[in-house]
Amino acid sequence: MGNGSIIEQIIRIILIKQLSISWVKVKGHSGNIHNDTADDIAKKAAKLAQDQNNLIITPNHRAMHSSMQFKLSWNNYHWDGQLRKHLSTFASLPHCADWATSDSLSYWNPDNTFNDRNSIPSSLSSRISNVDNYVRLFSSSTSYIRWDFLWNFFKTIRHQNRFGPSFSTFNSFALKCSNNILPTGNNLAKRHDQIYDNWNCVFCNRNLETLRHLLNCPALTQQWKTITDSALNFLRSLTTKLRIRSTLPDDSNDLFLIITDFPDDDFTPPIQALATGIFPAYLESDFYKWNIRSHLKIISTGLIKHIMSEF
Repeated sequence: MGNGSIIEQIIRIILIKQLSISWVKVKGHSGNIHNDTADDIAKKAAKLAQDQNNLIITPNHRAMHSSMQFKLSWNNYHWDGQLRKHLSTFASLPHCADWATSDSLSYWNPDNTFNDRNSIPSSLSSRISNVDNYVRLFSSSTSYIRWDFLWNFFKTIRHQNRFGPSFSTFNSFALKCSNNILPTGNNLAKRHDQIYDNWNCVFCNRNLETLRHLLNCPALTQQWKTITDSALNFLRSLTTKLRIRSTLPDDSNDLFLIITDFPDDDFTPPIQALATGIFPAYLESDFYKWNIRSHLKIISTGLIKHIMSEF
């Protein structure tokens, strides 16, 4: 049983028995007789349990009236470790990134026709009549989404928790945003459907609050324009720093134009997609057009981080 579960039961007993407790922190292995005695007892119990497995108690969280609604496990072992740290680590490992092509993430193509190979969805190509956009879509890559840029983004930010709470908060936000588990109305309704049933967007108050809606909400048009302006300034600054003579557009309205001529509610514009960690592969052709042909991983990863932080 992890420390969190033990502490929870201690607090519960204190509340039930209405005890008055004074908490004193004792440094471990500092010569305190009571702390050293507790440590010796714990070591003896652990050694005894190795020889007699029947002494190991598997906690029943429901019987213990735990506030935990479920228990994470792996290979039949309960997991009480540092969840945020481990999830961040897993998210940065390409060989553990099967989550990247799961249907819940690949909302660019709801009919699930490209999950096996991450190929360009026919439902999108059929809605393109502009030759330039058709060339953009098929010239850069046979893949539709550059998941490797997202992996590199997570590897970059997972070491920044030590810099303070703000970095840790952004790390958590990035994980939730890329996995579509932000506390939006539709996700909250999965836990408390009676409270959050038909929870409308707080900005337009017309549609249900979902991550996809926030990316396309008409009431947030100006906010997304501001984020696009900021993204263009970021690219100018970064390319100058990297000594790249880019030909970036003067107007942010020309930055990462939408790929389809007939967008619908299921289509997410490029800037909004980048805000959720998704880098459409056709944006590479825009980089080439602007004479950005080197340091693509650095620029793409930095762009995802910048736009997501602005979001």
